[in-house]
Amino acid sequence: MRELDENIPLEAESDEDSANEVSEQAHENEPEEGGTSSMEDEKQIEREVLQTEQEDKIEDEEKEREEATWDGSESEFVEDDDAEEYEEKYAGIKFGYVLKKDEILDCLKHTGLFKSNGTRSAVEICLLLVLTLMFSVLFFVTGNKINFILGVISTVLVFPVVLMPRFFVGFNADKLTTGKKLSVEIYPDEIAVDSEASTWKIPLDGSCVFEEFNGMFLIYLPQEKLFIIPTRAIEPDFLADVQGMIIAGTKPKEES
Repeated sequence: MRELDENIPLEAESDEDSANEVSEQAHENEPEEGGTSSMEDEKQIEREVLQTEQEDKIEDEEKEREEATWDGSESEFVEDDDAEEYEEKYAGIKFGYVLKKDEILDCLKHTGLFKSNGTRSAVEICLLLVLTLMFSVLFFVTGNKINFILGVISTVLVFPVVLMPRFFVGFNADKLTTGKKLSVEIYPDEIAVDSEASTWKIPLDGSCVFEEFNGMFLIYLPQEKLFIIPTRAIEPDFLADVQGMIIAGTKPKEES
């Protein structure tokens, strides 16, 4: 009986040791779980910081591109004389520029003038080649020199027809490159233009068509007229406002 009595406390001590071990393991696991949660929070913060840095980098690159295309021309807010009492007093933006020949040439090619002439030239070239072939066959069959001469003439005429569209567009670009400075004031309802020799206004009431092309704002007016605004002439800080007013008062050009 004494031996049994001696073993009883031993078992109790063993149970207490096991309980202590379980408690210690629980205490050890608690910081591990907390540490895992803390690591996840740190990773989340790092991801957010990286995302913010990437967004800032993209914004900086866009701003650098805008500044790179800007030619240094000054822009400023101007007062709208027709503004109502409840409207903003300085609702317009003023800037000036001189159109370059290459800008006009690019616009003439893009707007379809060069393409339409090119299509017509292709038809004319095909007709001339058919005539050349026909006169050549007639010359070999009949031996008539007139057919030979007509065949040579048809062949020679191919060259001016090929070069005519480029010459025509270049001639118009030279004609439109006046070198005069345009003073432009853009308001929410109209664009006022002063070209030294004359002044006119372009309504922003939805009657014109707008398109962005190769660093230029193209405004298609009635009667197949075109008004060009190079973005290089607008300060980067004013560019978004100018673009917004033009888009709000025009229709987008439909893709053909």
